[in-house]
Amino acid sequence: MQLTDKDISHLAMLSRLEVSDRDREKFRDQLTSILAYVDQISSLSLTANEPEKTKPHFRQDAPVVSESSAHDLLSAAPETAEDHFVVKNIRP
Repeated sequence: MQLTDKDISHLAMLSRLEVSDRDREKFRDQLTSILAYVDQISSLSLTANEPEKTKPHFRQDAPVVSESSAHDLLSAAPETAEDHFVVKNIRP
């Protein structure tokens, strides 16, 4: 599909761009090339290639014993109160 100067002017107006005569030629060539490539892609038959169906891999869900004590974890917190973490209120 070959675009005309009128097509480029219309696209420039729709996108609210000012396009010089020199740029209009450059854009016309570039957009024509892009549309030709899109035409090639649209003509491909994609039904023959079904996507592969793979079985998801899940790790075993097993409890892990932590090497840190509750005291160690609380001592790393910026603020605590009565053996609990203190966090900012998220409500306005």
